Amino acid sequence: MQKILIVEDDTNINNLLQEALSKEGYSCEQAFSGTEAKLLLNMQEHSYALVLLDLMLPGIPGEAVLEEIRKKGNLQVIVLTAKDSWMKR
Repeated sequence: MQKILIVEDDTNINNLLQEALSKEGYSCEQAFSGTEAKLLLNMQEHSYALVLLDLMLPGIPGEAVLEEIRKKGNLQVIVLTAKDSWMKR
């Protein structure tokens, strides 16, 4: 079973995504901040097929989480955001 990490601070959206993906047979883990996502991504026992990543997160911003993901390999990421532009640091 493929595992997906959902990183979304809005509890309703996070739970809706988890419920929909679980019904389709995916195993999901949920993070509600960038800090929590970074901790889960750094744990060796977690192996994700995909990350659904919001950019506007408490703690560590989504852009920084994405940079960490890219430093470690080629994990697939779908960015979910209400932002209308990308600010490159």
